[in-house]
Amino acid sequence: MTALPPDAAPHSERTVAFPPGDDPHWAGAGRVRTTRHLSQSCTLDVSRSRTHGAALDILKAYKLSGNFHRNLETVLKDMGVNKLVTYQIESNPRLAFPDCRHVVFRLNESVPGDLFGEIIKSIKARIGFETPSWVRLLRRIHSGT
Repeated sequence: MTALPPDAAPHSERTVAFPPGDDPHWAGAGRVRTTRHLSQSCTLDVSRSRTHGAALDILKAYKLSGNFHRNLETVLKDMGVNKLVTYQIESNPRLAFPDCRHVVFRLNESVPGDLFGEIIKSIKARIGFETPSWVRLLRRIHSGT
């Protein structure tokens, strides 16, 4: 598994916004950014604590150093997708949840594109960040529904 260098930006970017809960693949994410260059990519909100817990279970360890990059790599390797996708961890904005990390996943060129959605769904199910219920409630109140 290799992390992409920070200067490897795609040529075009498209932002698709879903109201929370409308898209079954991204429930709770609130927004999905897809980018297209030579391969598909997707920004996913990943939970630091769920990644850490999954890495503990995989390694059957008592304690880990808390290095998110290594924990993510361990989980992706256990899922068998480490050779199918590359990733880049974005820096956290100031007002983000402390447990949430934004990770851009890109499909390797040799992998069929229809497999990418399944990979992202499985990563989301295993270590995806779940928006707290009080935030969803505030969003619902703010939108007036």
